[in-house]
Amino acid sequence: MTPSFDSLPLRLLRALAFVIMLGGPAAHAQHDFPPSASLTAKGRDLLVDFGSQYGVWGYAAATGNWQSIHNRAVASAVRADIDHNGVADTVIDFGSGLGIWALLDSGAWKPLHGIGAKWIVAADIDGSGHDDLIVDFGSAYGIWVYRDATSWVPLHGTSAKNAITLDLDHDGHSDVLIDFGAPYGLWAWVNNAVWQQIHGTTARWMLKADLDRNGQDDLVIDFGSPYGIWMRLNNAPTWAPLHGTSAKSAVAADLAGSGFADSLVIDFGNPYGIWIWSQAAGWKPLHGVSARGMAVADTDANGQDDLIIDFGSPYGIWRRGNDTAWNLIHGTTASSIAAVSLPAATSGPTNGNCPMFPANAMFNLRIDDRARFPAHAQSAAWIAAIGGTRRFHADWGTNDNPQQYADYYGIPYNIVDGAASTTTWPNVSFPNGYPDESDCALAQGSAYTIHRGCDTLAAAQRRFPFPLDSHIKLEGGACNDPNTCGDRHVLVVEQGNCRLWESWLSYQVGGGWTAGSTAAWDLRGYALRPDTWTSSDAAGLPILPLLARVDEASAGEVRHALRVTFLDSVLARTYVWPARHAAGGDTPNGIPFGALLRLRADFVVPGTWTIQAQALARAMQRYGLYVADIGSNLFVQGEPSAQWNPATITQLQTLQMSQFEFVDISAVSRDPRFSAGSLQGAW
Repeated sequence: MTPSFDSLPLRLLRALAFVIMLGGPAAHAQHDFPPSASLTAKGRDLLVDFGSQYGVWGYAAATGNWQSIHNRAVASAVRADIDHNGVADTVIDFGSGLGIWALLDSGAWKPLHGIGAKWIVAADIDGSGHDDLIVDFGSAYGIWVYRDATSWVPLHGTSAKNAITLDLDHDGHSDVLIDFGAPYGLWAWVNNAVWQQIHGTTARWMLKADLDRNGQDDLVIDFGSPYGIWMRLNNAPTWAPLHGTSAKSAVAADLAGSGFADSLVIDFGNPYGIWIWSQAAGWKPLHGVSARGMAVADTDANGQDDLIIDFGSPYGIWRRGNDTAWNLIHGTTASSIAAVSLPAATSGPTNGNCPMFPANAMFNLRIDDRARFPAHAQSAAWIAAIGGTRRFHADWGTNDNPQQYADYYGIPYNIVDGAASTTTWPNVSFPNGYPDESDCALAQGSAYTIHRGCDTLAAAQRRFPFPLDSHIKLEGGACNDPNTCGDRHVLVVEQGNCRLWESWLSYQVGGGWTAGSTAAWDLRGYALRPDTWTSSDAAGLPILPLLARVDEASAGEVRHALRVTFLDSVLARTYVWPARHAAGGDTPNGIPFGALLRLRADFVVPGTWTIQAQALARAMQRYGLYVADIGSNLFVQGEPSAQWNPATITQLQTLQMSQFEFVDISAVSRDPRFSAGSLQGAW
């Protein structure tokens, strides 16, 4: 049941008119300012406490899936980067007995303190570049700061009602506004150095926003009855009234995608319901039913905030998206809701209902722990050989029409089910190719098995699951001239059996298929190519699991490594695990095939980048890029698709080689459980 809308009662309308007569919202003016600190990056996911009967659950907005987080009730939760890897973690206060813990983005739990808190807020108040936690442990202990998430230092001996963080004096540093209650009122800890009184009256609630869209934080405070709600814009010495009626609760949100938290969503309680106010549009009714709880999250990752509202029993939790539609998230009301960033799922990436190798395959493992995976000893020399100013090149395009092959850039992939409706398992020949290092599909009754070494099969037995002409997608599109159309890779995921088939120099000649080489992998296992064997890649690696895919990037999370090429002149004719093969000339002290490149941790991914660009940049920091083939320097491969935002390509191509480093992954090969013939990198 969707709660119905009601009209605002006359008493509240009169109050609104009174506010307008006092100098209501001025006409909105456009400003060319950066977003203010009010628009704190919000989580896409939700942490929902359904009470002692059901426990705490996480709602992953990207998939719509629920996952159990904990069976203990949550007192409060905030987002903060506890492990300093540039990715938000979730700090959860479980209250007395369990204390405060961090659910890291890796999925691991980290204890922060054994005592539960009265309230917690997070911000970088000391300007170190790392998040601090400001925690009130109650009257016995007062307020403390978990500085840079490493050490506890006292802030004030008096416990307070609540607090928020904002850049009060607009100097680029976060401050803390604390309500110490009566008779002390509101005080701000400014620049981590001085206390400044803001108001002598305690508040019912307070929040930060950027109501005038000028890039400076504004303060909105409900002083309760009989004072109502007031605003302090741009740290001005004067207060402006917003509404004469005190409200139940409120949140600030960027509902229009302006880049500013310029809208207030205020719950006036029953019988008035929930209203939205902005300078641009004034007051508008949102819903006639008062809420049990509200949160703001960008659940669809489109740059506009969505409202998450718990209407209580019997209505449950609803999402009001940017399209103004109401969508039911869960029919059960909750004790609390918080916008967070949940850890990535424990399973690895998938495609065609098949894993892209298991979660512990090296391609799917994070390598951003610099203590375990430091920079390679030859990193500086290799980067100097390439050139530090060399730009990143997104080797894919936005044209997905293969008939227009002149600008059909990228490597597409195919999904087949192995049946005649998608492939007839045609014969393949290897004129001037490498059948001795290729895999073929060998008919065994009505099924096909992977046969290593196509040269050991009769010509009529050498088959490969090239999709039907009506289905197939090839690198180079409809171009079919072996002399001019390049590598022409064909990538095929065989559903059901979950096998990956890839071919190189794939052409139809005289009605039959030819290839330079073919290779196959069991996607449910870890087996690599035989040592010294090539694949459709010079490094003997698969292409598809390392491809930049638009579906993953658009969802905001890429949980695997990418592939990168370099000129033959900087590559050695050697290879390191997980590569199995090398090619080209032998450059002394050159980069080996299989070397791992990583976007450095000190590169701050701009929040202004597209969701796609942010996701790919994070993937390059977390999972890296494997040197897979000979090509142009710092060319990274992806699929052609009209779903790529052109800005994604433009933004990524501002990256330079000097912002990367090569990685030493010998910590994996030193493990006694390591096998060079296996892709497994964790046990």
